[in-house]
Amino acid sequence: MEGTGVVAVYGNGAAITEAKKSPLSVKVDLAQMLRGGVIMDVINAEQARIAEEAGACAVTKQS
Repeated sequence: MEGTGVVAVYGNGAAITEAKKSPLSVKVDLAQMLRGGVIMDVINAEQARIAEEAGACAVTKQS
């Protein structure tokens, strides 16, 4: 079967220079970035308690 010779271009036409990452590799990268601890910005005491239980290394309260 012969192709039609039509090429569809989406977006701004810029070349894609970086391969898309799989969801697993994104999660692994995120875990590696956060392994030293996370500073959580919370609104109330309940959120602070949840952040502490989840292992936050610091908790700051929004004004």
